[in-house]
Amino acid sequence: MTAQILSGLPESRVQGYTREYHTYLRGREVDEQPRHDYLDRVQRGVTRQMRTILVGWLYEVALEYDLMPSTLYMCISLVDRGLSRLPFHKDQ
Repeated sequence: MTAQILSGLPESRVQGYTREYHTYLRGREVDEQPRHDYLDRVQRGVTRQMRTILVGWLYEVALEYDLMPSTLYMCISLVDRGLSRLPFHKDQ
């Protein structure tokens, strides 16, 4: 079952699909990995230094709010995935 179908079901009916759901999500995560060279190929307006500053700020926020390391890693992963697919310019 897909995430859209499972999200509308009561919890008692979803429990049997937990393994399938996690397998589906893991597959999506692997399929959606950012390209290793996205800063060179996709992002002409975002430099490595700008990404470094953003990741440093995210790290400070994670420390300030006592977030779990997995939350920080997921946030950085989402930023990288977004930047690897959508061109972004400094003036936006």
